Amino acid sequence: MSIQWVLQEQPLSFSPKRTGERLTYGFDFKNIIGSGEGIVSTIWEIEAVRPPGASITGMIVGSPTFNPTQTFQTIKSGTHGALYSVIAQITTNLGHVMEENALLLVTDSAYK
Repeated sequence: MSIQWVLQEQPLSFSPKRTGERLTYGFDFKNIIGSGEGIVSTIWEIEAVRPPGASITGMIVGSPTFNPTQTFQTIKSGTHGALYSVIAQITTNLGHVMEENALLLVTDSAYK
Protein backbone atom coordinates (compact mmCIF):
# COMPACT_ATOMS: atom_id res chain seq x y z
CA MET A 1 0.00 0.00 0.00
CA SER A 2 1.41 3.39 -0.90
CA ILE A 3 0.57 6.61 0.86
CA GLN A 4 0.11 9.70 -1.23
CA TRP A 5 0.91 13.03 0.32
CA VAL A 6 -0.78 16.17 -0.87
CA LEU A 7 1.03 19.36 -0.05
CA GLN A 8 -1.43 22.19 0.46
CA GLU A 9 -0.36 25.77 0.67
CA GLN A 10 -1.95 28.16 3.11
CA PRO A 11 -4.16 30.51 1.14
CA LEU A 12 -2.85 34.03 0.82
CA SER A 13 -4.64 36.34 3.27
CA PHE A 14 -4.83 40.05 3.84
CA SER A 15 -4.96 41.37 7.41
CA PRO A 16 -8.55 41.71 8.67
CA LYS A 17 -10.34 44.90 7.65
CA ARG A 18 -12.92 46.77 9.72
CA THR A 19 -16.26 47.49 8.08
CA GLY A 20 -15.69 51.27 8.22
CA GLU A 21 -12.22 51.20 6.67
CA ARG A 22 -11.40 52.14 3.09
CA LEU A 23 -8.05 50.58 2.18
CA THR A 24 -6.00 49.95 -0.96
CA TYR A 25 -4.83 46.37 -1.52
CA GLY A 26 -2.32 45.07 -4.03
CA PHE A 27 -0.81 42.03 -5.68
CA ASP A 28 2.72 41.77 -7.07
CA PHE A 29 3.20 39.53 -10.11
CA LYS A 30 6.95 40.12 -10.49
CA ASN A 31 7.82 36.50 -9.73
CA ILE A 32 5.52 35.03 -12.38
CA ILE A 33 5.71 37.38 -15.34
CA GLY A 34 8.59 37.09 -17.75
CA SER A 35 11.47 39.43 -18.45
CA GLY A 36 10.29 42.30 -20.63
CA GLU A 37 6.68 41.50 -19.81
CA GLY A 38 4.40 43.95 -18.03
CA ILE A 39 0.80 44.46 -16.98
CA VAL A 40 -1.34 46.33 -19.52
CA SER A 41 -4.76 45.86 -17.90
CA THR A 42 -6.30 44.55 -14.70
CA ILE A 43 -9.71 43.61 -13.36
CA TRP A 44 -10.59 43.04 -9.69
CA GLU A 45 -13.57 41.25 -8.18
CA ILE A 46 -14.76 40.14 -4.76
CA GLU A 47 -16.67 36.96 -3.92
CA ALA A 48 -18.26 36.10 -0.59
CA VAL A 49 -16.79 32.87 0.82
CA ARG A 50 -18.52 32.71 4.20
CA PRO A 51 -21.43 33.22 4.42
CA PRO A 52 -21.93 32.74 0.69
CA GLY A 53 -24.65 35.40 0.54
CA ALA A 54 -22.67 38.18 2.26
CA SER A 55 -23.03 41.50 0.47
CA ILE A 56 -20.31 42.60 -1.94
CA THR A 57 -22.23 45.67 -3.09
CA GLY A 58 -20.07 48.79 -3.21
CA MET A 59 -16.93 47.13 -1.85
CA ILE A 60 -14.80 47.89 -4.92
CA VAL A 61 -14.13 51.65 -5.10
CA GLY A 62 -13.14 53.23 -8.41
CA SER A 63 -10.88 51.64 -10.98
CA PRO A 64 -7.79 49.56 -10.26
CA THR A 65 -4.33 50.99 -10.90
CA PHE A 66 -1.21 49.16 -12.01
CA ASN A 67 2.44 49.46 -12.89
CA PRO A 68 4.51 46.93 -14.88
CA THR A 69 4.39 44.24 -12.15
CA GLN A 70 1.80 45.29 -9.54
CA THR A 71 -1.94 45.97 -9.40
CA PHE A 72 -3.89 47.88 -6.74
CA GLN A 73 -7.56 48.36 -5.82
CA THR A 74 -9.36 50.30 -3.08
CA ILE A 75 -11.88 48.27 -1.07
CA LYS A 76 -14.39 49.52 1.50
CA SER A 77 -17.20 48.27 3.74
CA GLY A 78 -18.22 44.60 3.80
CA THR A 79 -20.31 42.56 6.21
CA HIS A 80 -19.08 42.08 9.80
CA GLY A 81 -17.80 38.51 10.21
CA ALA A 82 -17.79 37.74 6.50
CA LEU A 83 -14.85 36.18 4.70
CA TYR A 84 -14.26 37.32 1.12
CA SER A 85 -12.03 36.18 -1.72
CA VAL A 86 -10.38 39.16 -3.42
CA ILE A 87 -9.33 38.31 -6.98
CA ALA A 88 -7.11 40.28 -9.36
CA GLN A 89 -6.79 39.31 -12.99
CA ILE A 90 -4.06 40.84 -15.14
CA THR A 91 -3.33 40.84 -18.85
CA THR A 92 0.26 41.37 -19.96
CA ASN A 93 1.73 42.97 -23.06
CA LEU A 94 2.46 39.45 -24.33
CA GLY A 95 -1.22 38.50 -24.03
CA HIS A 96 -0.86 36.31 -20.94
CA VAL A 97 -3.79 36.34 -18.52
CA MET A 98 -3.03 35.54 -14.87
CA GLU A 99 -4.95 35.67 -11.60
CA GLU A 100 -4.07 35.97 -7.94
CA ASN A 101 -6.39 35.92 -4.97
CA ALA A 102 -6.34 36.39 -1.22
CA LEU A 103 -8.82 35.99 1.60
CA LEU A 104 -10.10 39.09 3.41
CA LEU A 105 -11.95 38.95 6.74
CA VAL A 106 -14.19 41.92 7.51
CA THR A 107 -14.86 42.62 11.17
CA ASP A 108 -15.94 45.33 13.58
CA SER A 109 -13.55 44.02 16.23
CA ALA A 110 -10.12 45.55 16.80
CA TYR A 111 -8.85 42.15 17.95
CA LYS A 112 -9.66 39.89 14.97
